[in-house]
Amino acid sequence: MNRARIVAIATALSAAIMLSACQPPAAAPGPSESNTSTSSPPQTDLRIEVFADGKELSAEHRLFCAGRDPLAQSTLPAAASACQLLHDSPALLTEPTPTKQTCTMIYGGPDRATIRGTLNGISVDATFDRSNGCAIDRWDTLQSLLGSGGM
Repeated sequence: MNRARIVAIATALSAAIMLSACQPPAAAPGPSESNTSTSSPPQTDLRIEVFADGKELSAEHRLFCAGRDPLAQSTLPAAASACQLLHDSPALLTEPTPTKQTCTMIYGGPDRATIRGTLNGISVDATFDRSNGCAIDRWDTLQSLLGSGGM
C-alpha cells in the first residue's frame, strides 16, 4: 500500500472513533418507561347504563380496555367486541352527534343509554336513544356496548 492510502484509511478510522465517542450514552429506562402494564390505568374505562323503558335502569356495565383487549374487570358481556370497535372507531363516542342530518322518522322504542368515562384518555359523556332512524343506526353500531334494544 502506498503512503497516501494508509494516511486516508487512518484518517477515516480516527474520524469514526471520534464520532462514536461523541454520542451520548443510551439512557436507562426510568420508572415511567417500564413495561409493566399493571401499574398504568386502563386506556378505556367506561360506565354504561341502559334504560330499556327509557326511565328505569335495566342494565349497568363497566368496560375496561387496554387497546383492543378487554381487561378482566370488565362486566360488559361483549367486552372483546366493544374494545375492538372502540379501538378501531373511537369517534363513535368522542365526536358529537351530527345535528344537521336527514333522518327517517321511525320510532325504535323507548330505550335510552348513557356512556361515561374515558376512552384513550379522552373524556366521554354520551347519550343514546332510538328516537329516529339516525339514532337507531347509531345504537345498532354500538350494539356490543348497548345491547340490541328495540321493541
